[in-house]
Amino acid sequence: MSIDRVFAAACRQPLAILPSKVDEISAFLELRSKGVRFTRDEIQARVGPSRTGATATAPSSVAVIPIIGIISHRAPLINDMSSGGGTSTQQISVALRAALADPAVGSIVFDVDSPGGSVSGVPELADEIFAGRRKKPIIAQVNALSASAAYWLTAAASEVVMTPSGDAGSIGVYMMHRDVSVATAADGLKVTFVSSTDSPFKVEGNPYEPLSDDARAYIQKEVDRYMGEFVGAVARGRGVSVAKVKSDFGQGRIVGARDAVRLGMADRIATLRQTLTRLSAATPAVRGPSASSAFAGSPQDQLRLERQILRMVTSNDPAERLKGQRMRLEMQNR
Repeated sequence: MSIDRVFAAACRQPLAILPSKVDEISAFLELRSKGVRFTRDEIQARVGPSRTGATATAPSSVAVIPIIGIISHRAPLINDMSSGGGTSTQQISVALRAALADPAVGSIVFDVDSPGGSVSGVPELADEIFAGRRKKPIIAQVNALSASAAYWLTAAASEVVMTPSGDAGSIGVYMMHRDVSVATAADGLKVTFVSSTDSPFKVEGNPYEPLSDDARAYIQKEVDRYMGEFVGAVARGRGVSVAKVKSDFGQGRIVGARDAVRLGMADRIATLRQTLTRLSAATPAVRGPSASSAFAGSPQDQLRLERQILRMVTSNDPAERLKGQRMRLEMQNR
């Protein structure tokens, strides 16, 4: 596949990924187009992580589902580049459904280390995660990056935990247009599109012509539409207003662990190992308006929630105490 066709494929879809990662991929593809070939280790070093081996031992009652590398819909984006480091929303969905259906699994942990990726499939998976937390606690462990599409999924979890050196955010959507018309002309080539009369916009945004004002306006409209879905999903998952997400959640920037907790983007700071240790001893509280309903299935579940709230309101962590107080108030007002 030529470099132009690869970029054309990327430009036709909305992206929720760190721009710096796209720059790395672009540089990689440019070198590939010039005949440069890389070893598997060099690909991983340039494009992104491909985690191997277990980072922590999970108790048998906890299902750990990795969300690592570039996120795509059906298969890791540009498979030969990611060298096995990508994740598809379909893979995550299958693992999530299996964990929710398994009676031996008491809680689910997403092990997240991703710069984001394509928007395709992400809203649907975020809805699944949000619905799933009514059945079982779902913890998103940022370990150590949850950016863009990855944070879209992370925010849908019952609880967001960040490793001390973690980063989260990059809330935003964009599409690209690559204008190669000048380079094509310099090579003595001219590309002409002849499209059907009844589809005047069929070839708009192609890379062989400058971007027209109409095409730019359409792309802007599409980007804003997906951004509206993104912000709405984050607000729902985190139990805050859309206005707060727009003003306080980084405005497209990534945020460190301490600031993320302060702003409400995450609930606590802990490593994956610490999170798994905590889960082996107690079930974490479910965040937001669904907290009480999630454990209202039996008197035993009710007692478990009350004990969890007591632990939270007596915690040494101010943020944890505040969260417990809010949950206690919710329980009293049911």
